[in-house]
Amino acid sequence: MKLKIQPCIAFLLITIVAPVVFAQTRTETESRSPQLALLESPERPVSPVSTSGETQALALRYIRAGKPQQAIPHLLELTRLDPENALAHYLLALAYDGVGNLSSAADEYLRSIGLNAHDARAHFGLAVVYFQQSRNEDAIGLLKEAIRLKPDFIEAYIALGNMLNASKKYKDAIGNYLLAIKLTPHDDKIYNNLGFSYMEVGKFNEGLAAFREAVTINPNSPQYHLNLARGYLRAHDRGSALNEYTTLRELDPSLAQTLYKEIFQRQLLNVKN
Repeated sequence: MKLKIQPCIAFLLITIVAPVVFAQTRTETESRSPQLALLESPERPVSPVSTSGETQALALRYIRAGKPQQAIPHLLELTRLDPENALAHYLLALAYDGVGNLSSAADEYLRSIGLNAHDARAHFGLAVVYFQQSRNEDAIGLLKEAIRLKPDFIEAYIALGNMLNASKKYKDAIGNYLLAIKLTPHDDKIYNNLGFSYMEVGKFNEGLAAFREAVTINPNSPQYHLNLARGYLRAHDRGSALNEYTTLRELDPSLAQTLYKEIFQRQLLNVKN
């Protein structure tokens, strides 16, 4: 089974169970740059700078405008003039990450953390970089530290769940998604990802319940109906899968056709067996 997951980046997992593809969904903070979303969140404002405030504000505008390359020279000058400015190093890390310079981004996140070890955002950002560098265990450790520093850091819970899934630590991923749901109980994307984790450990009833909750919250998402139908197939409930096919045909005919082929391909496999 090929599984397409989209946490902060896109990656592919290969498993050896039934040939059903579940797609995990991005959270709001994962749809663009998760670190940038944290900057923009009113609950996590960027602290004002006591020195070189105008330079930092200009760099931040470039980053928010999707022009990280233009922010880098300003931030390099700012960190040269004020090397103890943890936030400047954090913003420089964001800019480097934005242009794909992961090595320099990691260095700047580490400098930011060295200057302010209590900044959960910097731990989160470094975790994202490490994950892109296939340093999964280091990334997981950083996210756990980010959560310790900020227990209501929902983006960290979700990212940790996705990374644990990537490492096939599905039971741990379930625990993190459940904690995230306590913080935001009406997030359809979390329920969708939780459903995947349950299915991977063979808890089909719980997985189907999570998929159904995602559909209830967002009934117009074709992907959620597709995942629910695939969950029914995993649970050998072809009738319910066909019901989802009927709904999906109205929402997204192309995905409905994909599901139709999967339903009857599975039926042929069952006949052969």
